Amino acid sequence: MAIAEVSPAELKAELDSGSVTLIDVREPDEHAAQAIPGARLVPMHDILSGTVQLPRDEPLVLHCKSGYRSGNVAEALSAAGYEQVRNLSGGIEAWAEAGLPVTSQR
Repeated sequence: MAIAEVSPAELKAELDSGSVTLIDVREPDEHAAQAIPGARLVPMHDILSGTVQLPRDEPLVLHCKSGYRSGNVAEALSAAGYEQVRNLSGGIEAWAEAGLPVTSQR
């Protein structure tokens, strides 16, 4: 099942307009080291185990470091009936390479 992808520039515009929720599926230490402003940390294992439910009624974009893990999570959510889920193409690496802002808690 092919999951729709969004480019860093497209995601930035959507975040600026408030039209999307960005979910970081990485681990807390990865998120603390480098994060996209406004991203909500929900580790992959919490989503896949069902311990955290994501909103079904709003557009979601998932991201990880390179897009691989978040792509897998997006596929699982899509299979579970989520209709508005996409993946950030290239992950936070592509976001940072595009010169877009990142934060660090370290």
